[in-house]
Amino acid sequence: MAEQIEHPGDGARWKHRRRMAYASLGGVLGIAARAAFGDAIPEANEGILGAALWALAAVVGAYMGFAVADDVFRAKRPPGT
Repeated sequence: MAEQIEHPGDGARWKHRRRMAYASLGGVLGIAARAAFGDAIPEANEGILGAALWALAAVVGAYMGFAVADDVFRAKRPPGT
């Protein structure tokens, strides 16, 4: 029979999601800094960087949205549940 795994608690609940969002935010800022302050970006790379920028921004936005939704649902839940 499989043994029960204990949930690590609310402190660890969003840890990996938050790390992924911070890494994606770093990527967004890195791409933006490269575009603003770096050398000219070759035309062949503009589409790839644009797609990467949108994908990374979507990860950050999804984390922020789901974190707010989780806070709202937890606030509406009766205490002790």
